[in-house]
Amino acid sequence: MPFQINHLLRGRLTAAVLLALGAGNVAATAADMTARQVAVAVFKAPPGEKIDLTGKNLSELDLAGIDFRAAMMARTDLYGSDLSGANLEGTDLSGSKLDRAIMTKTNFKGANLEGVTILKPSIFSTPDFNIAETPVFAGAHLKGARIAARMDSVNFRGADLSEAAIGPFDMSVEGGLAPSSLMKGADFTDANLQGVDIRNVDFTFGRFTRANLKGAKLTSLNLTNADFSGADLTDAVFSGCNFEGVKLTGAKGLNSVKGLETATNVDKSAVKR
Repeated sequence: MPFQINHLLRGRLTAAVLLALGAGNVAATAADMTARQVAVAVFKAPPGEKIDLTGKNLSELDLAGIDFRAAMMARTDLYGSDLSGANLEGTDLSGSKLDRAIMTKTNFKGANLEGVTILKPSIFSTPDFNIAETPVFAGAHLKGARIAARMDSVNFRGADLSEAAIGPFDMSVEGGLAPSSLMKGADFTDANLQGVDIRNVDFTFGRFTRANLKGAKLTSLNLTNADFSGADLTDAVFSGCNFEGVKLTGAKGLNSVKGLETATNVDKSAVKR
């Protein structure tokens, strides 16, 4: 009897292992196309014609350096894909998943990124900060996007981030995200940040010159030496933020800003202008 029981248990264990291995193989080949197929499709597309990759699963593919020529890529799964050096300028990526993607030197200028998720991407190739490796989101459409990342010195100039959510909000849901996001020196000059919900982000030396922050909800941010010159802060809420060295020259709507009683290092004379 003991032999039969042990034999049965070993059989079940073997089956479980095989099942797990099978599942791993499925995950490894889950992408709808290979990296080579994507590259060939883009290369063979007639001049001026956009290839259609809408809804494709391109997760964990090496797509580094590919010029997507403003392809149609709405609702594409790019989880864990290598997009380093890729040109996605003008590409429609609305509703896509870019979680854990590699974005070293990726060009997202003018791309449609409405409703995308960008959670824990890899920006820098080494632990040493290198500004030359940052992706570019200038003029991109990121309305309603969800972002939790280290994006020091990233260019968001003129981008539309209205109603975007930046930072980890519910640790139980995000499952292991860092307790804060880093965007030191990030450039939001002339960006639309109306109605954004940003929490636990380090914006030290961040640039928000002439940015639209109407109704923005900003919680527990490090704004040390951030520049809000000429920004519209009408009805913005700053809860628990560090205002040390913040520049507010020419900022609009200061008398309607809320939550400053919970902020630290606030220059009250500057806020009352």
